[in-house]
Amino acid sequence: MNIIILFKFYLADSKLFRRHKNLKNITYSLK
Repeated sequence: MNIIILFKFYLADSKLFRRHKNLKNITYSLK
């Protein structure tokens, strides 16, 4: 059960990280 919860957290983290990278790229291109 713990492994499944950790995996869910990992997936959510990777999604947030990708979104953060995209936001960084967008703000960088706007400058």
